[in-house]
Amino acid sequence: MGDGLENIYQAIIALDGLALASRSAAGLTKCALAGAREALPTFCAFQGSSAGNVALTFGARCGVYVAGGTFTANRRFLKSMSILYLL
Repeated sequence: MGDGLENIYQAIIALDGLALASRSAAGLTKCALAGAREALPTFCAFQGSSAGNVALTFGARCGVYVAGGTFTANRRFLKSMSILYLL
């Protein structure tokens, strides 16, 4: 994984005025699965928006398939979310 999830986490705690320890993407995913759901859903929403923009730009038909390491690593979390949350 890249630094995107970790950067979003740092931005959220900075905006909230919190002084929390840095966490890895794997650590943030574990927290999200345990119920702490702010950084990972935000990250997924950004990726979903980007995928939607690309689909509109290129005129995708019959759906959009999103794959890769991020989605594989977060499969359990994504299955627990409602797709409407990402829209």
